[in-house]
Amino acid sequence: TYSCGPISSYLWDFGDGSVPDTSQNPVHQFPSTGIYTVAITLTALNGVSANDTLTVIVPDNPTVNFSATPACNSEPSLFSDLSSVANGNIIGYEWYFGDGTILDGNPTEAHIYPTDGNYDVMLKVTTDHQCIDSASGVVSIWELPVADFNAGILSGCEPLEVPLQSVSAVGSGWIAENDWLVGLFVRDSTVNPTPTLMAGIYDVSLIATTDKGCKDTLTRTDYVEVFPLPKPDFIHSPEPATVYNPEVSFYDITPNILSRSWNFSDGNTSGLLNPRHYFSGKGVYPVELFVISNDGCENSIIKPVEIIEIFTVFFPNAFTPNGDGINDYYSGMGSNIKEIELFIFNRWGEMVFKGSGKEPKWDGKGATGEITEGVYTWRAKIKDEEGEAYEKAGSVALIK
Repeated sequence: TYSCGPISSYLWDFGDGSVPDTSQNPVHQFPSTGIYTVAITLTALNGVSANDTLTVIVPDNPTVNFSATPACNSEPSLFSDLSSVANGNIIGYEWYFGDGTILDGNPTEAHIYPTDGNYDVMLKVTTDHQCIDSASGVVSIWELPVADFNAGILSGCEPLEVPLQSVSAVGSGWIAENDWLVGLFVRDSTVNPTPTLMAGIYDVSLIATTDKGCKDTLTRTDYVEVFPLPKPDFIHSPEPATVYNPEVSFYDITPNILSRSWNFSDGNTSGLLNPRHYFSGKGVYPVELFVISNDGCENSIIKPVEIIEIFTVFFPNAFTPNGDGINDYYSGMGSNIKEIELFIFNRWGEMVFKGSGKEPKWDGKGATGEITEGVYTWRAKIKDEEGEAYEKAGSVALIK
């Protein structure tokens, strides 16, 4: 009121080109953000008027935007505010995650969803001028795979080839990677590997990864057992044996054996623990011991067994070269002889015979033909089959 009487009219000019308002307490919507000078003219009943102005600031609404990172189920999804405002500052963030969770918090939040699927997310922001706006988006939470596998064989003897097969599955998408760990050191990234394992007990793990990068791990403890091969071994005596006593005793010294069999390489075999065997003659025999362990694993070993001839030589002390076909020649005889050089001398030291070969023979004649009865001296140089050299000497009676 004025002293000149009651106010009879009001005239509001909002400074935005709009039609002035004549109500006492108008409500006005400005066409855009900005700074406006609002003028009011008051007129009393006696016609006296008065003017006044005020400045009205119409702030910007925020431009709301955000990013949402898709995630695998049970892993956090990251939400980041990307909003902006021309005038002022954003002071409040209200996140609606689409699973019933509402968080009045920070411009960046992490949230773990209870299950996989697509969730409608809304961000509502408030400026320091109390201007509020919101934006919505969708975040995808991907399904986890179910890792699973089987093996073509679970136990056996080393070296054991174990075919592994991934039967992992995922409802949406596909299994893009399979990472295997067998024991501590055997790694493979093929779908269905076949590692070769030596003796031991092995854990097997499979990490299945989907096309979205979601992972699941399955570990089976003590899944594959590989048995060691037996280590066959034997000793034999005597070593070497001779043709004069060709019986050889064999002793199996292999530990933890279920059964065994011997092959003597001369057509004869045995299943005894410690057999004895007669060999038929001189030679080197590859004797094989084949064993089966308590785990059913097989192995064998071959060792050479040698039967040798012992060097012997004998020269008689008389012969009768009379043509009757009995004892007509003089020579050395024995075993394991390779060569003999035989020299015969008369009582004056003259050589009457020289011969060489495996069994050189003197017929009782000299260079000029028949010689007289008597005692003659002989000397021999001998080599055995192993190249060892010997010398022998003696006398022989020539009797007609």
